[in-house]
Amino acid sequence: MCTNVFINKNEYKIEARSMDFPINIAFENGWDYVGVENTTNVVIDADKIPTSQLANWKNKYGYFGRFGFDRTIADGLNTQGLSFSVLYLDITQYPKYDPKDTRPVLAIYDIGNFLLAMAKDVPEALKLVSKHQLVNSAIKLKPGVFVKNIPLHISLRDSLGNSAVIEFLNGEIHIYENADNVLTNAPSYNWHLENIKEYQSLLKPFDGSNPTFAGKVINYNETVKSSRPEVAQLIGMPGDFSSTSRFVRAYTLSELMLEPKSNREAIYHATSIIANVSVPPYEKSMTLWTTVKDLKNLTVAYKDNAAYQGTGSVGVYAMSVDTGYVTYDLKAMNFVDIPPQVQGRGKKPTPKEDIKQIIEMSKVVGLQRQ
Repeated sequence: MCTNVFINKNEYKIEARSMDFPINIAFENGWDYVGVENTTNVVIDADKIPTSQLANWKNKYGYFGRFGFDRTIADGLNTQGLSFSVLYLDITQYPKYDPKDTRPVLAIYDIGNFLLAMAKDVPEALKLVSKHQLVNSAIKLKPGVFVKNIPLHISLRDSLGNSAVIEFLNGEIHIYENADNVLTNAPSYNWHLENIKEYQSLLKPFDGSNPTFAGKVINYNETVKSSRPEVAQLIGMPGDFSSTSRFVRAYTLSELMLEPKSNREAIYHATSIIANVSVPPYEKSMTLWTTVKDLKNLTVAYKDNAAYQGTGSVGVYAMSVDTGYVTYDLKAMNFVDIPPQVQGRGKKPTPKEDIKQIIEMSKVVGLQRQ
């Protein structure tokens, strides 16, 4: 489970997301430099793909974010204000390599590193996607062991207010340009856009009763009588932590938020909404961390909430109470001078002899269906 919301009002472009998962994932802050050379690492069917067809790129832009397995970016922002996030989508089926397609091949799990390094905004990112054949791959879990079929969909946003969602359904790529300001998990993004139509009455001024929910909410009349009109207006908004309910809640709240009069207000709006959809530790999947990104001012703030490894007790970070978010300013970072110790660390194909085992995601404790 995860939620992504975009405050895209006036000149303010603030994005927030939660990382809800049953094991510690993508807690590593990191960045990549301009000029780093990369070759995509497909792993699956690598022996079927000509080396000359593997995508190569040299980073045009630096970027900062949170890395998951094997320095694969899970959430990041580049120096041009392009934001990339992956969220869980269990109905995902990635495309397989097609030898008839002559476009450069890009491994699915390299797409974040690639787009943040090469695209300045969402339109350019989508253009780059169209020029590549995206194929299923696997990520290194530990030396010799790779995990495949981690089902994800992608949120892209930029400092101009553009948004897009990319999903992989039935082995095909589905791109939603001009996407809305909320993304959660399954069902498909298109399904959520249809479902939200059932809740449009929540956005209308309250006139004493809402026929859509009056006969569905327990003790509706009593609740209305005991509530102020602006509170009663939202009676019927779902409060659970399912993907569909979080989508409705985040969408409704973002639509009803007051117009921000400052960047600080816009950030507050984003943190308020993401807090409202964050999952407490009442089950094995909870909100491990949240982030707030200012796409125009190029800042990224992270708050680590809990550490959990699928079994045992939950470890709560003191910073979630004591210091809250920790902010990183990309404008103050040096993305040009590559330190000697990270020279040559770009993406590269894994030698066949180093691939001992490729396992399904469902075999890894904590990575089962969310």
